[in-house]
Amino acid sequence: MAGSRKTVFDGILYFINVIAAIGLLISYLAYYVPPGVTSFFSFVALGYPVLLIFNIAFVFYWLIRLKKKVFLPLVCIAIGYLHVPRTYRFGTTKKVVDTEERIKVMSFNVRLQNQYEWLEDKEVPRKIYELIDIENPDVLLLQEYRKEWPAAPKDLGYKYVYRNMGKSGNYGSAIFSKFPITGSQILDFEGDSATNHKFHWADIEWNGKTIRFINIHLASVGLGDADYKLLENPEKEEQEKLERGLRSIAKSLDKAFKRRGTQIESVKKAVADSPYPVILTGDFNDVPQSYVYHQMALELEDSYMESGHGFAKTYVKSPIPLRIDFIFHSRKLKAFNFKVVEEELSDHYPIVTELEFSGVEQP
Repeated sequence: MAGSRKTVFDGILYFINVIAAIGLLISYLAYYVPPGVTSFFSFVALGYPVLLIFNIAFVFYWLIRLKKKVFLPLVCIAIGYLHVPRTYRFGTTKKVVDTEERIKVMSFNVRLQNQYEWLEDKEVPRKIYELIDIENPDVLLLQEYRKEWPAAPKDLGYKYVYRNMGKSGNYGSAIFSKFPITGSQILDFEGDSATNHKFHWADIEWNGKTIRFINIHLASVGLGDADYKLLENPEKEEQEKLERGLRSIAKSLDKAFKRRGTQIESVKKAVADSPYPVILTGDFNDVPQSYVYHQMALELEDSYMESGHGFAKTYVKSPIPLRIDFIFHSRKLKAFNFKVVEEELSDHYPIVTELEFSGVEQP
């Protein structure tokens, strides 16, 4: 009788394993299929970290039970093994380089410096200022930046500033630099429905060489606090309200996936057109298993992949470790000491890395 119960239990677990394995395989397709064709794979890819953990757990379970069923999760993980280090990396050694030989870069979606008090702490603007002062990046790239901020760039040592503030002139993104900005431009996301949504670049001269910094903020999902509460506690809602809320969230996600799939084409063109090595940073609002990430990884290196460790979660609100903020760079540069600064001063954590020229001369 006990053996029969164990067989039934294993059968139920294997059924769950099959579902998790199929989900994992489907998530891989988001890397290759444009969201404009179908956003279904993009939806599944959001759950990749959870699907991966489930399948790893099943590998250990079936190994302990000495079951051949272990090959199902094992093979599914192996098929997408390149995605594993994009999600989790084991610790790396900190590299010490003379400050004159490296350039330190920070990217941070500051969420309007908490203008609407999403966080109860009224000292957020000051704390953001202090965090930047402590990290002391040479180049600081901000998204969802509010120009009317008590912190003046020059007080933090930034002599050069280039802003992309939109029609209002008060909100947008900014590039702060301690080194001269020799050129700059604001670009449109071609084919995007939001006419006020743009990105920008600045050429920065450092150690006698020029690097083009591109600062982007791809389409947000646009979910509100009520949507996140619904996702966190769906069992608290009435069935009809739950279904209506989930449909609304799915519609918002679908629209955002498709917009980002279009927007990334303009970013690719900007990278290709640059006569200088590129450092591309910002809030991509997409995960490393996405089509958007893949388009950039074809041309540039991910600084986290070179020197990051752990899950490197950058989106604060997510219950799973979503990495949606990136610092990419040309292969003529090499990144080290990548980190996520886990200070909750926005709905994103800031990311920081240091870079040096790899020894390959610029054309």
